[in-house]
Amino acid sequence: MNRLRRSLFVLATALSATLAGVVPVGAAPAGEPATTQAADGDGVEENLGEPVVGMTNAGAGYTENAEGRDIGLVVAGGSPSRFSAVDMVTGERLLTEAIPSSTLTWAYATTPDRTVYIGTSSGEVLRFDPDSVSLERVADKPFGETYFWDAQSNPGGEVFFATYPGGKIISFDPASDTWHDHGVQREGNRYVRSLAVSGDVVYGGGGTVDAAVTRLDTTTGEVTTIPLPAGYENEEFVYDLSVADDLLFARPTPSSDVLVYDLAGEEWVDTLPGMVGLEVSPAVRTSDSGTERTEVLLPKIGGGVLAYDLDTREQRTVSLDLGGASARGWGLQDLGLEGFPGTPLVTATSKAVFHAWNPQTGETRSVRTDAAGTPFLIRSLASGPDGDVWAGGYASPPGVARVDADTGAAELLPGPGQVEGMVAHGDHLVIGTYPGGWLYSYDTTRPWENGTNPPPRVAIGHGQDRPVAMTSAGDVVAVGSVPDYGHLGGALTLFDPRTRELEVIEEPIEDQTVIALTYHDGLIYGGTGIWGGLGVEPSTSEGRLFVFDPDTREVIFETVPVPGEENVSGLTVDPEGDLWGITANELFRFDPQTREVVERQRYFDTDDSAAYWTTRDLFWHDDRLVGQTAGRLFEIDPGTLELTVLQTGVANLALDRHGSYYYNRGGVLYRWVPAEDRRCGGKPPVTPPPTPHPCAGKPVTPPGR
Repeated sequence: MNRLRRSLFVLATALSATLAGVVPVGAAPAGEPATTQAADGDGVEENLGEPVVGMTNAGAGYTENAEGRDIGLVVAGGSPSRFSAVDMVTGERLLTEAIPSSTLTWAYATTPDRTVYIGTSSGEVLRFDPDSVSLERVADKPFGETYFWDAQSNPGGEVFFATYPGGKIISFDPASDTWHDHGVQREGNRYVRSLAVSGDVVYGGGGTVDAAVTRLDTTTGEVTTIPLPAGYENEEFVYDLSVADDLLFARPTPSSDVLVYDLAGEEWVDTLPGMVGLEVSPAVRTSDSGTERTEVLLPKIGGGVLAYDLDTREQRTVSLDLGGASARGWGLQDLGLEGFPGTPLVTATSKAVFHAWNPQTGETRSVRTDAAGTPFLIRSLASGPDGDVWAGGYASPPGVARVDADTGAAELLPGPGQVEGMVAHGDHLVIGTYPGGWLYSYDTTRPWENGTNPPPRVAIGHGQDRPVAMTSAGDVVAVGSVPDYGHLGGALTLFDPRTRELEVIEEPIEDQTVIALTYHDGLIYGGTGIWGGLGVEPSTSEGRLFVFDPDTREVIFETVPVPGEENVSGLTVDPEGDLWGITANELFRFDPQTREVVERQRYFDTDDSAAYWTTRDLFWHDDRLVGQTAGRLFEIDPGTLELTVLQTGVANLALDRHGSYYYNRGGVLYRWVPAEDRRCGGKPPVTPPPTPHPCAGKPVTPPGR
């Protein structure tokens, strides 16, 4: 209907609509959400499987059983994450268990009795018994802490954990089965990212307000701060921390330098540039160089491993090479390999490959294991230039998946890691990844060849970390991004995928992050959220809608479209030129000519108080609105504003060239095919795929935003 007809319709139905929850502009929000209607025979849901599958372990644990069998522990990050215990000599998998609630696991601590304690990203603490080869849960969110970044044990068997969001060190004493809260280590910091235990002292590496090293005396409870040396005041985290003899090794980030601190002299004494982390090895007595030394090992950026002499502070490169990968924990394991004397140092990469280095001979060995991979949590979905659907994963996945709209089959393409956002722009697909705020530009008319097509990535810079919102805007792609940890104020970037040139407009809305974008009639429309990078509290309380003129490079209008809502999450334009948007709970219509919000409808009562940037979206498709928010996939009739829920418990949304809806539950991708295909008149396909879609081979129009 045209704009006049719509206005008359809205007036004619004002009473009934208001009773259903429509909020006229200027009126108070409705007290109760509108009743939603569950789908009943409106289409078919297809399970398309797990498009992004692989192995990424954030950390690793090391132990042995009573018979001396050396065991390595890894957790494949994903949805669900999957624990594996493997024989470090043969690679044989001894135990596999799913950890449904967690997506990533960093923290492992081996106690003197060979038990390994594991802290997950969901606040669980697990205990592995190497003799019974069993895994059990010890605690869930002790003291309310929901993320464990590091764990270490002291000689008495007490286990210490570094936490988020409290920025605490907490501990567990297995002997008495008791927990202790050692408190916030640095006021304002929500992270303790790393730990190092030395007797009764626990050193903590923190962020985000201050990159700090703290010293906790566990006998008195006193916490003091060790200031970083000059030049490192503006770092975000002390990401890695280790103690060897009387030296403390700290790696602040985003720097790649490892700083060396003399604990006895209480001063910073050395800097080791170009280190990748994650921690320094235990001190070992080495003789492979022909000279007896006491050294620790540190992996280098780009490849190679540095040996650092604790007595002389001399440096040398050893035979071990992790290929530029970080060390996922270290251990000293008596592997008992023929021709491999002594007790070698062992470590692992993020692909569950274990490496051993012999301190006496310099010989190296590596073992590829049978550790179980897992589907990665789907972080992002988007429609490509030809209407196929693309899926990106969470936490260092092995690449990005292209899903054929005809068959539903997925092809995993190597390269980009954690994809925060994607968009089609002509024949190009633009991909934004975390960390570092990188942009890739893939020409879909040519084969995928990582490093060539897409060519090397381009950094947004300007303190931006997560490119979450994208729209094709004339000659460029507009990108909205989340700032670095501990900072407010996202950016709007104008990126040319062909030349790979970009221009960054910092903080188009002060202290807010651009999380939704669309383009219409020469203007860019943006939705913002109050949250910045993790670890900082918002300074504002309501998400905004803004209009940006790419010719003048200025914000020419801004407003709060839904008072009280923290995030303006999805935007789309209908054929008549009206702008529609969603928050966590409400739909609104904005007239670009009068620049007024002219309709609002509340549907849900979702708590929107947690930081988030992705998983919600809104499209105009086939004379209706299609959206996803509050875990629900829905359609809305724009005339009556009646909402029909199609599926629940879902995240993300993309539409293919046939008009089917794609979404995910964890690492599993689903497709909703309407019962009456409004593009080609076909019928829903028979599941499971790869049964061809009924519209395959027929001319269709890709959906628009």
